Amino acid sequence: MKRYLTPIMTVLLLAVAAVLAASAAYSAASTTTPLTTPDVSIEPVTAHVFAGGITDIADAGDDRLFATEKTGRIQIIHPDGSVTEFLDISDRISYFGFQQGLLGLVFHANYAGNGYFYVHYTNSAGDSQISRFSVTADPDVADPNSEVSLFTIPQNWIENYGGDMAYGPDGYLYLAVGDGKVDSYPPYENNNAQDLTTLAGKILRIDVSNEAVPYTIPPDNPFVGVPDAQDAIWSYGLRNPWRFSFDRLTGEMFLSDVGQDEWEEVNLQPADSTGGENYGWPCFEGNEVHPYPPTGACDPLPTAVAPIFAYGHGATCAITGGFMYRGSQYPVLQGHYLYADSCAGKIWSLSSDGMGGWTQTLLVDSISSPSTFGEDEDGELYVASLFGGTLYRIVENTPPTATPTASNTPTPSST
Repeated sequence: MKRYLTPIMTVLLLAVAAVLAASAAYSAASTTTPLTTPDVSIEPVTAHVFAGGITDIADAGDDRLFATEKTGRIQIIHPDGSVTEFLDISDRISYFGFQQGLLGLVFHANYAGNGYFYVHYTNSAGDSQISRFSVTADPDVADPNSEVSLFTIPQNWIENYGGDMAYGPDGYLYLAVGDGKVDSYPPYENNNAQDLTTLAGKILRIDVSNEAVPYTIPPDNPFVGVPDAQDAIWSYGLRNPWRFSFDRLTGEMFLSDVGQDEWEEVNLQPADSTGGENYGWPCFEGNEVHPYPPTGACDPLPTAVAPIFAYGHGATCAITGGFMYRGSQYPVLQGHYLYADSCAGKIWSLSSDGMGGWTQTLLVDSISSPSTFGEDEDGELYVASLFGGTLYRIVENTPPTATPTASNTPTPSST
């Protein structure tokens, strides 16, 4: 069930905040625990150092992994740990800003048949570019001259690009776009996230199943036919949606949003969503009213979907969203949503209590600049270090296997 932030609720929250001003962190309908179980760790997938800094991890439906580098290259990690270059488009990418570069990669649902894949990057003008490329006859080499543009989205600064892309369980392609401007203080006049005439600060939803055209708009998108609204918009009110994913079991979308000064968010879209969610930015940050809203943009305050979990700044500052674990190798992780914070250098999980509450558990207490998570074809999870240039797999720490002893007791068979 969705939880909403409304003007009345906001007044109550502000009253509570006045009493609890010394509180270091707040999590909506959640509990926090220092437990380190499930007992997991990270181990390198390959000895290769990704000097360009990994920004995304993807799979093409086979036993290879693909890693995008901030500087504009896509690398293949083969099953034997060797690494080869798949695509180099560094000549058309702006990556000097901290949040700029090659940011996202997803393979077409029919990649085995058409060889299409999509990338999200900042172009030489600093705008968000979403394009389609094609693989060559060599499955390990893409064609840099095959680019087909889907969107060029104007951005005003060098921060808050978003960049993630993923297929939803409905077969449509979802795209995350940041609000595109560095934060300023009063007056804060960037209202892109609430402005339905721009694609910035939104989740987009498009149909790429018709291979005769770059994309079409699903007819049930929530703003189709709404005057002046962009019909590709699925949801809005986002600052810098740095990673989202769909739970492959339930179809729910987990959507993290990097905050400005106070709060980092994990949002949850239900599987039966019909779109149109407003996640609140820049009127709300976390569960609080933002103190510097754009002039007139938040008067009156809109009704916004509250995050399922929000945590305050301190040693933390920038959430990296991940995945709900649905693999088979580590049953202890089942039902845990993994995420990280790039400043804290830690990985946590969130697990639901089934009644709207979420429990936070520390899993890994040291990883340099975690920038992205990835999920392979089998649902196993990976995480990358941006500055360390390392790709890790997430594994369970298991005790040494005891040496078996002879027994006359038959081993039961499973049925």
